[in-house]
Amino acid sequence: MSETAWISDKRNKGKDKNEIATNQMLTLEYRRLGFKLSLMAPDSLVKTYNNLLQYLYNMEESQSHKSENFIKDMLKLLGTFLVEIRKSMGNEMTKLDYLDMCEWWMSDARKLKNNTPT
Repeated sequence: MSETAWISDKRNKGKDKNEIATNQMLTLEYRRLGFKLSLMAPDSLVKTYNNLLQYLYNMEESQSHKSENFIKDMLKLLGTFLVEIRKSMGNEMTKLDYLDMCEWWMSDARKLKNNTPT
């Protein structure tokens, strides 16, 4: 969701969308689904999921959430995870990269891809 869309929703007043998303990914429901994923998904998908969650688990310790690269790091981890889901669903030869997988929900994805200021 773009920052403008987030701010314009009265329900989001005073809330940090990145913090909410991160907290959601650390819930018991996510852990339950992650367990199922680890049992059934291909190795590459499990590894990318593990990388994403390890980044989140270690965020506070590493202070990465305060880094100017936090959004780029998260996009790469999440987008790579989505690419691996795509491959596991029969699109093994996909040419899409992690930013391609983020374009539909992130307004600045193309700017990041083209290395232009966001």
